This record gives sequence, C-alpha cells and structure tokens, in this order.
Amino acid sequence: MALPSWVTDNLKSPKSRKTLIRCWIASWVAFVIILPNQSLTTLGNAAFFTALVSMIVAPSMPLQLFVLAIAMVMMGFLVGWGLGSAAMRGALAARSQLLLKHTLQQAQQRAASSQNPDAEFKAEVFQGQFLDTDSSVVFGVFLAAGTFFLALARAYLPKLMVLSIFGTISLDVFCSYGPLFPFAQYTILNSILISASCYAAIGVVLITLVFPETINHAHLEALAGFCGALKGLVAMQDEALDSTHETVAAMKGKISGTRAGLVAKWQGLQGTAVFINLEFSWGKWNGDDILELEQSLLGIITRIAGLCNWTTVLSNVFSTAGLRANDPKSPIETGDAADKDSVSEKTAHGHGHDTLILQQLYNEQLEAEQTHSLTLEDSLPRLKDATSDLRQACVRGLSTAQTVIDSTNKKRWQRAAKDVEERIRLLDESIAGLKGALEDFKLTKRQAMLDPYVKALRPETEGKQGQENLPHRSLHISLVFAVNLIITSEMILAFLNALRALVDKRKKTRLWAPKGLRTVWKAVRSKGGAGQNAAAGEDVVPEEEDEEEEIEYGRDPDSKPPANVFQRVMDVIHRSYKWSKTPEALFAFKYTFVSIALWLPAVFKSSAAFNYEQKGLWALIMAQTTLNIYASDHIYNLVTRSLGTFIGAVIGLLVWYLGNASSNGNPYGTAAAVGVFLVPVMFIRLFAPLQYLTGVLMGCATFVLVVGYSWIDAKLPLFGNPGIGWPIAWKRFVLVMIGCGASFIMMCLPPQSGRKAVRLRNATILTNVADLYAFMMSKWIAMPDVGNELKGENGTDTPKEKSWKNDFRKQMREKIVSISTEIGALRQQTAMAVWEGNIRGAWPVDEYQKLIGIESDMISALAQIGGALTLTDDDVRIAYLRHTKVVNPNFVTDVMSTFILVAQSLRTGQPLHQVLDISLLDRALYHGKLGTPRPEVDASNGGTKPITMPRVDEAQLRSLDYAYYATALVGVFQLAACLDELRQITGRLCGTVPLEGFGQWRIDFERSHS
Repeated sequence: MALPSWVTDNLKSPKSRKTLIRCWIASWVAFVIILPNQSLTTLGNAAFFTALVSMIVAPSMPLQLFVLAIAMVMMGFLVGWGLGSAAMRGALAARSQLLLKHTLQQAQQRAASSQNPDAEFKAEVFQGQFLDTDSSVVFGVFLAAGTFFLALARAYLPKLMVLSIFGTISLDVFCSYGPLFPFAQYTILNSILISASCYAAIGVVLITLVFPETINHAHLEALAGFCGALKGLVAMQDEALDSTHETVAAMKGKISGTRAGLVAKWQGLQGTAVFINLEFSWGKWNGDDILELEQSLLGIITRIAGLCNWTTVLSNVFSTAGLRANDPKSPIETGDAADKDSVSEKTAHGHGHDTLILQQLYNEQLEAEQTHSLTLEDSLPRLKDATSDLRQACVRGLSTAQTVIDSTNKKRWQRAAKDVEERIRLLDESIAGLKGALEDFKLTKRQAMLDPYVKALRPETEGKQGQENLPHRSLHISLVFAVNLIITSEMILAFLNALRALVDKRKKTRLWAPKGLRTVWKAVRSKGGAGQNAAAGEDVVPEEEDEEEEIEYGRDPDSKPPANVFQRVMDVIHRSYKWSKTPEALFAFKYTFVSIALWLPAVFKSSAAFNYEQKGLWALIMAQTTLNIYASDHIYNLVTRSLGTFIGAVIGLLVWYLGNASSNGNPYGTAAAVGVFLVPVMFIRLFAPLQYLTGVLMGCATFVLVVGYSWIDAKLPLFGNPGIGWPIAWKRFVLVMIGCGASFIMMCLPPQSGRKAVRLRNATILTNVADLYAFMMSKWIAMPDVGNELKGENGTDTPKEKSWKNDFRKQMREKIVSISTEIGALRQQTAMAVWEGNIRGAWPVDEYQKLIGIESDMISALAQIGGALTLTDDDVRIAYLRHTKVVNPNFVTDVMSTFILVAQSLRTGQPLHQVLDISLLDRALYHGKLGTPRPEVDASNGGTKPITMPRVDEAQLRSLDYAYYATALVGVFQLAACLDELRQITGRLCGTVPLEGFGQWRIDFERSHS
C-alpha cells in the first residue's frame, strides 16, 4: 500500500528533514530536562509542561514567529493568572474569618499529633477542610466571567485561540485549587510558567543554532516555489488545448485544484509578511524588496485566473455542443406532442431547458462552424500552434525567475560579482525572449489565427451578411484564451523587469537591521513623510489618507433610528437580546455553563479530595477545548480527540514500559525510549494534514502526559499520586471521555447546525457576488464621455485616466480576494458539516459542493470581466455600450433579481417559483431583439457627429480592443450560465412552486413568436 503524499513528499524534502531534526531535538531536550531530580524539583509537579508546550508550539518556524507564538501562550497564562489572582483576593476578603480561625485551630491540633505535621496540614488542605462557601462563590463568579470573555475571544478572534485556551487553562487551575487554600497563594501557576519558560528558551536556542531560518529566507523560498507552480499552470495549458469532450472535465478539475492550492498557500504566506522587517537578515535583499516582489507576483496570480478559467469556459462549450449533437432536434422544434409533454413536465418540476431562441442560435452556430470548418476541433489546434511560442516564453521566464530567486536565497553568504552578472544575463535573455514572443503574437501569429474568421466574415452566396454567419463561439473561445494569455504574459514580463531591476540595484551582500530601528532613525532625521510607490508590475496607485467608508443601506423595518436617550438605551437592549441568540453568544454561554458544572466538584467538601487526586481538572479542560460553535465541528472534534487520546495513550504506555519495565523510573531507558518514539510522533505532528491537527495534538499531549506524569509521580512526593504507567493512561482516557460527554450534552442544548450555517453562508456569498457584479456593471456603463475627457492629445492615457483604472483595479482585487477567501472557508465548513450525520435524512452535500464550485467559477468570470474592462479603450467601450446586450438595463435587472431571489431562498429556505426557471442567456437575446437604439450625437462635437455602432469589419476583428471587449462579453455569459445552474440547484434544495400549465404555455408561446 502506497504511503500518503504528505508522508512521501516530506520524507524527500531536505527542508522538512531539517525541520524534523530541530523539532525532535527541542522536544527530546524538553523531556530529558525533567529526568534529573534537581531540575525536576525546580520545575515542580507541572514539569511535563516543557514537553507538552514543545508539541503544541513546535520550533518549526522562523525565530520571530516562534517568539510571537510563545508570547501568545505566555500572555494567555498571564491573563488567567491575573484573573485568578483577582479572584483569590476577592475570595479572601469574602471568607468568614471566624470560621477560618476555628478550622485552623482544629487542623493544628490534628497536625500536632502527627509524625509529619507539614504533610498532614497539606493533606487537609487538599481534602477540602478549608473550603468556604462565600469564598467559593467569588471564585465561581470570576471563573464564569473569565471563561465567558475568553470564549468570545475564541469565537470572534480565531487568531487569539491559543491565548484563549491557555488563559482558560490557567484560570481553571487557579479557580479549582485556589478555594482549597486558607491563605493567599498567588504562585499556584509557578510550576507551569517555569516549565513553559524553560521550553521557550530551548526553542529560541535551537531555532537560532540548528538549521536557522529567517522570515526573509522563508519568503524567498516560497516565492521561488510560486514561480514553479505558476510555470506548471502555464505549461498545463498545452494539455488543456488538446482537450476533448471526454477529457475536458478532468483537465478543468486539475487546473482548478492547482490554482486553489496556489491561492491557499499565498494566503498562508501573507500571514507572516508583516513580520519580515522585524528581524536581522544577511543577504542582498531586505524585507521591503521582497514585499515588492510579492506584490508583483500577486499580479500574475490574479491575472492567471482568467487563463485557468478558460478551461471552464471550454468545458461549458463542449457540454453544450455535446447536448446539441446528441439531440439535434429538440421536442420544441419537431413539434412532437408526447415529447413536448415530457418537456413541460420537466419544466413544471423546476428543471430548466433551452428555449427555442437558444436552440436556434446553437444550431446556427453549429451550421456556421461546419460550413467554414471552424468547429472547436478545428480551432483548438490552430490556437495551440499560434500561442505555442508565447506560452513557452512564459514558461522560460518563470523558470529563470525561479532560478534567480533560488540562487539569491541560497547563496546569500557569497559575494562573487560574477553570480550577479550571470543572473542579470539570464533575466535579460528571458525578458527579450518574452517581449519578442509577445510582440510576434500580437502582430503576426494572432492575425494568422484570425485569418479563417476574417474569411468567414465576408458575405456568403446565400445573401447572409458575414457578421450574421460568423462562428462567434469558436471565435470567442480563441479570443478569450489569447487575451488571457496576453494579460498573463504582460504580468510575467512586468515581474521579470522588477526582478531584473532589483538584482541590478542590490549587488552587494549586507546585514539588514529590523525596520523598526530604521524607521525610528528616519523619523528623527526627516521633517515629513513621502508616499511610497506601489509594487512593480502594477501601475502606481496613490495612497489616500481617508478611505471611502462602506455605506450601510439596510434599515430596521420595525422602527426608525432612536431619537432620545431612552430610545437609545432600549435600542442597545434590543440589540443585545438579538446578539444573545447568535451562535457565537450561545457558544460563550455553553462554554461558561459547562465550565461551572465541571468546576463544582472541586469546591464541594465531599468531592474535593477525589477531584484533586484523580485530576478532575483534565475533564474540565477537555470539555472546554472540545466544545465548538457548530454541532458538526463539535462532533468532528469529539471523534478526532477521542481517537487521538487513545492512540497517544497506547504510545505513551509503550514508551514507559519499554524504557522502565517494572521499575519506578529509569532515566536512561526513559530518555532512549522517548527519543526513538518521538521521531514518528513529531513527524506526524509537523506534517499531518491540517484537518487532522486536533486529533494529532491530543495524541501528542496524551503521550507526553502518560510518560511525563508517570515520571513525576514516581519521583516527586505529591498528595494523591494517580499512579504510573497504566493507571495514568486509563484515568486520562476516562477523564477525556467525561469532558467530551459533558461538552456533547452542552452541544445539544440547543444544537447549532453547521449545515444551516453552510446554507446561510452560501446566501451571504451570493449577496457579495451580486454586489461585485453590480460594481463591475457600474464601471462598464459609467459616464459615456469619460473617454473623451481623459484622453491625451495623441490618444494616450492621461494620469487622470490611469488613476481611474488603477482605482478600479485595486477595488476589484480587494473584493475578489475577500470573496475568494470566504469561498475557501466555506469549502472547509461544508466538508466539516458532513459530520452531523443523517438523523433527519441524508444531507445533499453534493449539491452544496456544486454551489461552491459555481460560486468559484462566478468569481473567475467576474475577474475576467474586470481585467478586460481595464484594458479596453474607453472610446471603444463607449462605442459598443448601447449596442451590447449584456449591459441592457433589463438584462442587468434580470441578473440582479435572480441573484437576490436565489440568495433569499437559501437564506430563508423558501421555495423558488417555476416562472423564474428561464435561461438568462435567453433573456439577454430577448432584450437585444426589442429594437435598435436610436442614433445619438456626440455632444463634444457640437451635436453634429453621430455615435453609431461600429460594424465588425476586418480591421475591427483584428484589433486588440475587440478581443478585450469580446472577453468581457464571454465573462458575462459565463456568469449568466453559472447563475442559471445555481438557480436550478437552489430549486432542488429548497423546492419549486409550480404554476399549472405554465410550462406548456411557455413552449407554445415561444414557438408562435420565434
């Protein structure tokens, strides 16, 4: 049986092996340090925390990130320590002094008659002899308040989850053991904090000395990897151009999956970009240089989306062509009554069908393609040949960039000038090659690709005009690929130029200081600041100090805004009540309730000793960490944590008994056994897929607890030793199950469905996509005279026009990245929602996965539209504006209405109506046939020059602006097709309300008006 790819890939990777060695040493040293009696005594009864924290925060990252992660852990401890200390101070003030004095006198009398008075007094403390009701209540209040706010931090600020968890743990320790003491004990957490601090020092030393890596180095290595991945995406287009009806779906999935992985890695990389200037780094490039390169590379990543989206367009076209080929004469065309009834029945149940006008259009296109030998099978080889040189030049350029970045990163200690000259030479060759291939494609090979269509443009013998008989489908497929390849090539060329300029600028190796110090020095010397240029490869966008705030259009339909103090107060109460029913608020309430419920045994005299001896604190911590906002996440966590605990306990028992046999602890055998088993354990901890992380962490924690606690109990005199080896393992597992059971009960009171959250999140994403579509359309139809006002004397773009387009590009990128991130999160949430089971019936997960795929395709289509609009000349856009079907106000209204209705159906669960099940492509053609717009005049020419629709002649067809505009049109049609499919899926999910006889009436009406 073959090993998983995450195992084989990391076994082969030198970087992964170095990381494993460093983390193994850190964790092994963190465990070995508790073996000598002197260090064990210093660390205390929580000495195992050195090894435990090494599993949770492994030193697998650059120094700055490790320090930040450890700082979050320590801050969590300090937050819990602060709350616990305040609770103890308040509890001591609330404690009955008379009762305390009486209890102390009794304890002193019993201790005086004992052989070991100190041990007897400690035993009475942990047996709960000094518990006081008032004091316990104060601790309970602080525990409830603290866990409530830490739960809110975990729900609303996921990046603070580590702080929240460790803050909760330290607060649990304080509030569970604090009530037992009759006097102030503010140092309860000393052992935990000393142990964690000890590991922090170990991690810092090892990161610094064993295979050290800076964020600068990590980012350059990642940039080289991105260049390689982008090179692979461009190379895949060669295979995509050979696609057939049978293979295009698999090719689409391969390209989409590769790009999705690329985007996910990019988003992960950006999380560390903010720290790149907070370190000392030796090399040629500083943090700002790398950030500029990353922004330039981001231009390629965003623009290549259109090239990847071309496979989706091709898949849709092949699908349509296959349907038409399999059913060339539809029931509507043949007039067969039985078949028409079948179609009518499908329509009545909400299944869409092609209208007569679309079927006629498809058939006309098929006929035109066959007449001129311009079918997809004829066009794709021609397109492949025409773009071959340009694609190869792009691959060579990205390969050169990868080589240069990798060489600069790995040879940062070398000062040889010949290396710099060699990198400049390689870049110059690649830039010249790509620039030449791009110009050759624009001027020669693109024209040769269009020659057959130019020939088909001429009037035919049948009397039809060439434009009416032109095979638009295969033409637009070719133009979309060509335009997206041109856009990608230009971005690669800009990236290579930026890289070449950086290599030429930074020829000497030097030590770069943290930017914070340089910023302070610059602030001291300078009198004012200056704006910074944008990243290379993108036009400069000036930074605005006051960014436009998003306008809130929603209103409360039940009341107007509050007008006085009383109304404001009541409005706050109303909003608080509404918030209390949100999943996040309910999670915080459940979190608090289960914390109090499992804390109570620690402050009841009848159970305090048992709770302390059997480590009931573990059950409390497990209940808190297992509880999740949604039921699906909770069930998944419960299963993975339980399985991880079992496996960790088994490994811990093997390590303990192999290293110690039946003895009470052999330091040499224990160190050897831990060292051997720690290699696979740490490998899984570092490289296991992210979805298994919770289970892996629980397994690692249980492994450490079984071995670590066994050693501590064998070597330190403690009250209520739980045992060594097997007793520790089974008690740990039972306590985990108790905590999981308690959290499961809380999950059911009431459960928050992850499936409902998936449906609502889909509705929200659709609303955001609709807003993005509206944003695109507003720019498409904006100000008919903007082109004339902003053009320079020679027809070149003025700074004002560049600023307008750059502002549009910036906003478009931000919106697309934001929605893409939401879609990625929804994809994970959908996979997790399967864990809720099929109690009330099977959950249609396939339909929701299709929804996510369609939403992703819609984002790609909108990105294609936006990219084409930024390249299209404003004069051309204005000339075509009133003759373009996709910006017809009625069609835009239909699209927005469909967006809103589908989102509303998903949000409320209400069924759609059958009358809405009509193709938006048909609506575009219908609105386009309403009539020809009246001739208009250009006001800038004194009202004498008419604005007319330029006829598509040979010159127009060969122009790049026509290709850009056609690419935008294809993007809108793809969006409309996606929205049609999305509406059908929503109808299957939420239902469809039929209208008796409507399906048959629509068929008859279409036949009579065609």
